[in-house]
Amino acid sequence: MKNSVFTLFFIVILRGLLACKHEPIVVLKPELPTNPCTDSTLTYEKNIAPIFAKHCQNCHGDTRAERGIRFDFYIGATTYVGRDTSRFFCTVEHTGNCLPMPLGLPKMGDCDIQKIRTWVQNGMPK
Repeated sequence: MKNSVFTLFFIVILRGLLACKHEPIVVLKPELPTNPCTDSTLTYEKNIAPIFAKHCQNCHGDTRAERGIRFDFYIGATTYVGRDTSRFFCTVEHTGNCLPMPLGLPKMGDCDIQKIRTWVQNGMPK
C-alpha cells in the first residue's frame, strides 16, 4: 500500500511537471537611439533636401542658380557634391581656403553638415 501511494504520488507529480509548459525567457535589451546626425537611412528627399532648401536654395535654386549650381533637385545636388566632395565640405564647414557658404551667413549647424557627410558616405540615396 505504501508503495502504491508513493507510485501514485510520483506519477501525479511527474505528469504535472511534464504538462507544465514554460515560455522561454526573453531578455529585452533597450534599443539605443540612433544619432539623427549619422543615421544610415538618410535620403535626399526626406533629410537632405530640407537642409539644402534652408541653407542653399536662395542662391542655388530654380529661380537663381549662381554659377549653375542647383540644390533644389536631386541630380543637381548630387552632381555638384559628388564632383568635388572635399571642396563642398570645405565651403560648408568654413575651413581651408574655400569661399564659405552660405555666403555672408553663419555656417550650417554641425548636425546638418554631418547629415550631408553621412548621406554622401552612404552613396547619396535618393
